Amino acid sequence: MSSINNFKAQIASELGPVNPNRFRVTFSPKLTFSQKFGIQLNALDNRPNGGNNLVLQPEVVQIPGSQIGSFENSTFRNPIKYPNIRTYEDVSMTFPITRKFSVVKFFKEWHDQIVSKTDWTVAYLDEFAVDLQVEQLDRNDNVVYAVTLENAWPVGVNSLDLDAAGSDVISKISVTFTYEKFKDLALESSNTTVPVEVANVIPAGL
Repeated sequence: MSSINNFKAQIASELGPVNPNRFRVTFSPKLTFSQKFGIQLNALDNRPNGGNNLVLQPEVVQIPGSQIGSFENSTFRNPIKYPNIRTYEDVSMTFPITRKFSVVKFFKEWHDQIVSKTDWTVAYLDEFAVDLQVEQLDRNDNVVYAVTLENAWPVGVNSLDLDAAGSDVISKISVTFTYEKFKDLALESSNTTVPVEVANVIPAGL
């Protein structure tokens, strides 16, 4: 019983759990981006109080993780792994589609600006990449954790499935973003030493 009480006390000291359905995705369009996407940005525009950040409204998104690559070295014993590279996962977002098809048109146009569908020329990165911010919110819509995906752009826009039997289903489209790197804003603004000791996070005896 003491372990359960310790666990509850630990959660309470961390201001309670967070819910995965409380999140927000925003980005600040660059000047060249805004000029090229003015029409579609207006269609999606729901910026609060006239702010500069455009709020995307995906149904599903991930806060990305990272992987550390390694190589093995062995001379007289079992192989030992050593780190040699760090890579970041692409981020997928799923959007519900409205009758205006604004989301679909927006990402199709974004793709057309990256690689022209008329002469197949490729734009410069600073003309189409943006800094995306994924925020975890609490129940009062306060940001408790956030990451910024630097120089992000949609590397993949999935096909739209149609189904004669799906009369009660909302159409959705998935978009995959790649990016240069991400900043963990929560860790950068915190004075906490990383890594945190596991004993301070998970009570002993559980």
